[in-house]
Amino acid sequence: MRSEAGGLIADLEKLETGLMAKMWNRIPIRFNKLSLTLQKERVDLLTSTSLLESLEEFTEKLREKFDEIEDDTKNTMPCINQHYQYEEKRQRKRKRYCDESKSPDEEFTESSGHMLGVQTFTLIIDKLQTCLAQLKEAYRGLADDFAFLKCFPDQNKERLPARVIHLTPKYR
Repeated sequence: MRSEAGGLIADLEKLETGLMAKMWNRIPIRFNKLSLTLQKERVDLLTSTSLLESLEEFTEKLREKFDEIEDDTKNTMPCINQHYQYEEKRQRKRKRYCDESKSPDEEFTESSGHMLGVQTFTLIIDKLQTCLAQLKEAYRGLADDFAFLKCFPDQNKERLPARVIHLTPKYR
């Protein structure tokens, strides 16, 4: 029990854990606001589509804020390590074969923060953006199909049958 608690404490003190907590603190707040708005009785499809576009822009801007979130994590969470776990581990050396030169590695080594940003942070943002794009397209399709109902009294009466005929095959 104590070793398990010690392991949990060690995990919570990692910079990676603090960074993910800071990132996930920002994302659900915006998604929850959108969800609550979409569930309202009086929200229309055009408003929903524009809200989804706004959330898509938010996630795109979040992608560029990795360094800001990292600095914020280091400054506001003093109890966590200030270095990534990868930096504290011994660097592995690749085994060289007899036909390779003995010159130092010319391989590009990335910083741990950059690795976390690319391998985890960017991957999460990409997945969120993909899901948002699919949802936005679904809402846009519905908005296009039913847009004529919003301005029903103002519409030209001759165009109404054409819109209904266009809509009928989709919902048979």
